[in-house]
Amino acid sequence: MVLAVELQGYLALRAGDWVAAAGFYLRAAAGRYRLDSPEGELVRDLNNATACWLKSRHQLGAFEAGCELAHLLTRIASESPGRITSVLCHLGELR
Repeated sequence: MVLAVELQGYLALRAGDWVAAAGFYLRAAAGRYRLDSPEGELVRDLNNATACWLKSRHQLGAFEAGCELAHLLTRIASESPGRITSVLCHLGELR
């Protein structure tokens, strides 16, 4: 299931739908966390979600996707305060 969500993220990324791509990678990361997947796979999905979201900031739905990303990062990647801070700062710029 996670691989299918990652594929959807990749296809959304290729289509330039950054908000959708970020959302798919967020769901993939959450799935990997629930499945206790290897850390490298979880980090890859979090990195993809973050990168896609940063590119989505001028698209409709970016604020909501950013809130979801910040929540997920706080919940499962709290050891990465730099990434969380970056997302929160960019979220502040959107409002």
